[in-house]
Amino acid sequence: MEPNGQGDTIIFPEEITKLRLFSSGQPGNEKFHLKSINDDKIHYTLHLGTKSHYLDIHIKNEETGEYKTLFEMHHFSFARMMVVFLRYFKYATIRYAFSKRINLGRLKRYNCVLVKVDLDKDLSLDEDFLTVKQTGRHTKMKFNGNVMKAKLDGMVIEPDDILQSNCGCFQVYKTKNNNARFIGYIYRHPHNMRSRRFFFVSKGRFQFIKALLHHGITQGLRSAQFADKDKILKDWQSKMAERYRGTTIYARLKKDMKYQITKVN
Repeated sequence: MEPNGQGDTIIFPEEITKLRLFSSGQPGNEKFHLKSINDDKIHYTLHLGTKSHYLDIHIKNEETGEYKTLFEMHHFSFARMMVVFLRYFKYATIRYAFSKRINLGRLKRYNCVLVKVDLDKDLSLDEDFLTVKQTGRHTKMKFNGNVMKAKLDGMVIEPDDILQSNCGCFQVYKTKNNNARFIGYIYRHPHNMRSRRFFFVSKGRFQFIKALLHHGITQGLRSAQFADKDKILKDWQSKMAERYRGTTIYARLKKDMKYQITKVN
């Protein structure tokens, strides 16, 4: 959702600024609350289940006390699900995310500009986008209603300036006739932010990586045991089918995974 510009300030939509996130670090009762956008009386909670050993997500009406569990899974089943998912994540990283290096000179030759994805010293998440407040054991965060345009201007750089930046990941836009077209991402290895080696993932390949990870989530859910498994899995697969219907991604995914996933364990 793009912000609307007014003068020297970027105004963010109300549905973003109305979000409220609360966290509780009380030993044995660690949890996160997210206030509903449409109703202040409703909040969603992710409970880590330190004592019960069950991870659960529930919704609660603070006015009536009505409580409904949306998702519940034992820690062992969650660990099993993550092991399956991480096989897919490892495969996607090795085969697609870090398989194509790029020469920075090509970006300049094709009139590309870069937009910082992660934040560096010029832009503070806490100071510029979020208001963070500590009250006792709770940490409260909310989105600011606006941010100065001058702060955002520093997020767009030329390829020549990339080596002086502390940022590790950039969106790449190809410019022509005063128009900019998004073509993908470039990034360094996360453990060497001063590296001169950059990797490129095209927009199409990035969509395929997302589909691969979605497929990993599906397989992870199938391997785990949790409440209302059949219904949740059916809803998840229905959403994924709707998302990728009419595309060649799943056909390519099935062909690719048939003989490759077993090689990365």
